[in-house]
Amino acid sequence: MKILVFSSFLLVTKVFAASGGHDAGHDEHGVPTVVFWQAANILVLFGALFFLLRKKVVEFFAARRAQFVQEAAKSQLIQQEAEKNYLELSHKLDILTSTSQESIERARAQAADMKKDTIREAQEMAAKLLRDSKENMRLEWEKAKNQLRHKAMLTAVSDAKKLLQKDVGQTDHKNLQDKFATSIKEVSL
Repeated sequence: MKILVFSSFLLVTKVFAASGGHDAGHDEHGVPTVVFWQAANILVLFGALFFLLRKKVVEFFAARRAQFVQEAAKSQLIQQEAEKNYLELSHKLDILTSTSQESIERARAQAADMKKDTIREAQEMAAKLLRDSKENMRLEWEKAKNQLRHKAMLTAVSDAKKLLQKDVGQTDHKNLQDKFATSIKEVSL
């Protein structure tokens, strides 16, 4: 059908174009008949185009409109999601900002507690070292006293042996006993 209309349109325009002559293009009113036929050809052309392309043009613009509506809906969804993300991030940022001061205060409190614990542990270690060193000093003192007693006793026994090997008289015996008693007293101090 469309082909028949289009071919008849081409035939009619060819006929109109062939009918022109030297003087045939003017009518009695002064408007050339060629202009009339050209206007008629244009009307026929537009009518044929309208008749042939009407459905396709309507479909094209309908599809274009549907695509535009679909893209607008997508962009609106994307915008809503972006606004939602923005609100969530703003809320998180507000929380982080408000809790940052609390975190700093908490960290300072923990640092102060750690400082107190470290000082207390250091004081306990110092006290233990002091007790241990006093105990070591007392033990060394006892050890030195025992060594001196032992040495004094060995010296006294050695001196007594020498005197016994000699002829010991009354005076020597008395001197020996005094010396022994003095040595014992010095050691016991």
